[in-house]
Amino acid sequence: MLDRDDDDGGAETLARLVEQHGPLPPTLTSETADGVHYYFAADRDLPNTAGKIGTGIDTRAAAATCSRLHRYIPPASSTAG
Repeated sequence: MLDRDDDDGGAETLARLVEQHGPLPPTLTSETADGVHYYFAADRDLPNTAGKIGTGIDTRAAAATCSRLHRYIPPASSTAG
């Protein structure tokens, strides 16, 4: 999952990355309180990149992290809220 936090400059960072590397492939997205989550499939475990890609952008890809933190895609709900 690509996590874009607009309050931290994520929209600008992602725009710059898209300009340099081309557009993201079509994928599911969900709006968050301060940005967007982009969901992608991967054929292997990938490292989390908090603070490594750019301001306001990180990925969460390790299977344990995603299953624990990001198992619901809105408008799904859970007993945790």
